Amino acid sequence: MRRRLLLAVAVLSPALATAQGSRFELTPTVGYRFGGEMFLQERAIRHQDFDVGMSSSGAWGIRFGLAAGQAAQVEVLISHQPTTFKDNQGLFGETPGGFVVPGDTHVLDIDVTYYHVGMLWHTNAGSTRGFLAASAGATRLVPRLPLPNDTRPSASVGGGIKLDFSERLAARFEGRYYWTDTDPKTKATYTFANLDCTGPCSYTYAYPKSMSQFEVTFGLAFRF
Repeated sequence: MRRRLLLAVAVLSPALATAQGSRFELTPTVGYRFGGEMFLQERAIRHQDFDVGMSSSGAWGIRFGLAAGQAAQVEVLISHQPTTFKDNQGLFGETPGGFVVPGDTHVLDIDVTYYHVGMLWHTNAGSTRGFLAASAGATRLVPRLPLPNDTRPSASVGGGIKLDFSERLAARFEGRYYWTDTDPKTKATYTFANLDCTGPCSYTYAYPKSMSQFEVTFGLAFRF
């Protein structure tokens, strides 16, 4: 996926570089992301199905922008979130008698990374400019659980504001909604032995039909 994004930039750059007033913009970002979940089918003690959410946590990333006219930019977006699944019920086998060492909370870890290409449109001129943005690409899901890593198509929409400090530097504040077309057929079942189970003990982990997240970010835009 990283190679595809770099190829997209390489293809677009020569055409856009000839545009009047074109400029490259590099924006490292930090932020906070909300939302996301997975599905757990517990067939050990409770014999219930659970939708388990992801913890809200910090995220970091980078934006590569290239002007495409007076008000528009082509953007490549990478945004990474190291987070965990919420669990205060021992749903993942991390309790005495389960298949994870008690207290090993790292079993809940998951990394969610977006690799997108999109457009940004400034809504006004001046040193304080609002903007709207949209993008599409892929979401990379890497859990610690015995659930396969997956890469799925995704899209985003957002908006924000840029505050110019100078011709070469600006602050960027943004809110963005991400939607990922996750596949519920991507799943894994872990079976283990426990005397407390009424039958074979098993946990089945699966991705939902789709996943939504919202992210707020702050970045410094360096222009070249």
